[in-house]
Amino acid sequence: MQGSPNYDPGPVGYWTQAWHTASNALVYAATRGRKLQLEGRRTSRQWHNWTFGERQHASIVVPTSEAEIVDAIVDSEQLRVVGSGHSFNDAIRSATLMSLDDYSGVIEGFDHPTEHCNEEGVTYVRARAGTRVRDLSRLLAEKDLAIEALPSHDSQSIAGVLSTDVHGTGRELGFVSSSVVGLRLVDGTGTGHDVWRGDDLFAAAIGGVGAVGVITEVSVRCVPAFNLEQATSWVALDDARTNWRDWLTAHQHMSFYVFPYADQLQLHTWNPTTDPVTKRAAVREYLHIAWAALAAAWFGDASAKFGQLRRTARVGPKLQRPSTLVLPSAAGFNRSIYPMHQELEFAAPLDQAWELIDLMNAIYEDLAKQQRLPFMLIEVRFTPANGTYGMISPASGEQPRVWLCLVAVQSPGWREYFDAVEAELLRRGDDARPHLGKYCAAYSAAHMQALHGDSFQRFIELRRAHDPHGRFANNFTRRIFGTEEAHP
Repeated sequence: MQGSPNYDPGPVGYWTQAWHTASNALVYAATRGRKLQLEGRRTSRQWHNWTFGERQHASIVVPTSEAEIVDAIVDSEQLRVVGSGHSFNDAIRSATLMSLDDYSGVIEGFDHPTEHCNEEGVTYVRARAGTRVRDLSRLLAEKDLAIEALPSHDSQSIAGVLSTDVHGTGRELGFVSSSVVGLRLVDGTGTGHDVWRGDDLFAAAIGGVGAVGVITEVSVRCVPAFNLEQATSWVALDDARTNWRDWLTAHQHMSFYVFPYADQLQLHTWNPTTDPVTKRAAVREYLHIAWAALAAAWFGDASAKFGQLRRTARVGPKLQRPSTLVLPSAAGFNRSIYPMHQELEFAAPLDQAWELIDLMNAIYEDLAKQQRLPFMLIEVRFTPANGTYGMISPASGEQPRVWLCLVAVQSPGWREYFDAVEAELLRRGDDARPHLGKYCAAYSAAHMQALHGDSFQRFIELRRAHDPHGRFANNFTRRIFGTEEAHP
C-alpha cells in the first residue's frame, strides 16, 4: 500500500464515522455555528487534526505577538504552524507546533500603502493570521464589508486558507487569494517581510504550505456586504454532459456532485443578488446541509458497506429536495457541516473534465468489485485562467482548470481507493496537479518539477533562501520539495 508512513487515518468504521458526523451537526447547532466537533484542537501537550487522523504529542507554542512568533521560530529546530487542522496529510507534523489561535482579529488603523492598495470603491483590511474565516466574516459584516469569494469551510484560519491556496468555484473568482493584496511573513531566520502582489515571496507563500515562512498578517481586499442566492438542484447526468459549460457561463459560482452508479448529479450555484435574506434562512440552511451530511454518513455508507450502492443510487434525489435560499455572502458560500471524511483533490485542464470524472468513477466501481469501499462522491469545481497568485498552485497558468475532489466517508477502503487514483494519474502522466492540502501520498519532487517547471525551481530557491536551517521542513515537505531525504 502506498501512503505517508506518518499519517494514521485514526478511528475508522461505519459506527465511528456516523457518530462523529452526528456529533458534528449537534455541536454546530448547539453553538449556533461557532464550533464544530470535527475541527482541529489543542490541549497543553496534544494536538489533533479535524478527522483525528493526525495526533501529536508535541511542544505547542501559542504566541500573542509577532515578537513571540519570531522567538519561537529561532528557538526551534523544527516547527510547523497548525490552524484549524483541516488537513488530510502529515504536512503539519513537527517536533514543535505553533498555533496562532491567540494571534487573531482585525488590526485597526493599519495604513495600507497606496502603491499596492489604490483600487477605487474598495476597502482594505488587515487581519492577523490566526483569525478564523467565520470570525473574519463576522468582523467585516460589522463594518458592512465582505470578501468577494470564500471557501466552503469557515472554520479555517485565514493564513491556513492561503498557505494551501484554498479555492472556491467560479468563472472569475476562483481563489480566496484573489482577494488578498499583501502579507506579513516571518521566515526561518526570524526576519519579517512585508510582501505584496507581484513579489516572488508573496507568490511562494500562497500555496507553499508554510515552507518559506509563517504568515502573520494578511491584507484583504473587501467589497460592500452583499447577499447571495444559493441554489441546489438535481439534474440528469446526460443533461450535465451537454450543458455544463453553459452553467459555468450563466452563474458566477457553480459546482456539482457526481455519484458512483447514479444517473443524476447535484448542481450547486451561487449568485449575488439584491433580494432580501430568506426568512429563517440560517435554520433552513442548517437543516439542509445537516441532513445531507447525515444521509451520506448513515444511509450512503451503509449502502456501500453492504454492497448495495448500485441499487440505492437513485434514492439520493429523493432524500434531499432542491433548495433555494438567499443568505448573507459569508453564510451562503460555506457549508460547514460535513460527514467525517477524507479528501483527495487535483486540478486538470478544463477540457479533461468528463474524461477524468468517468475515470474516477470507473476506478471506484472496479475496486468495489474486489472489496468494500466507503460512500464517495466527486465534487467538481472550476477556477479561471490566471486565477491564482500561487507560484506552485495546481491552477497556475493561462488556462482554466477543473478541480476534482474525491470525498470519501472515513470508513474502511478510502485509502485503497485514493492510492489507486494517484497511481493511475501518475501512470497517465498528464497535467493533473495535486492539491497539497489534501491526501497526497504518491507524489514526489520529481513529479512537482514535471508539473510546474521553472516555477517549481524558483520556489525551491526561495525556500532555501528563507529557511536555510530547514526549520519548517518535515517528511512531507522533504518528499514534495525534495531538498533533503525523508527521515523515519
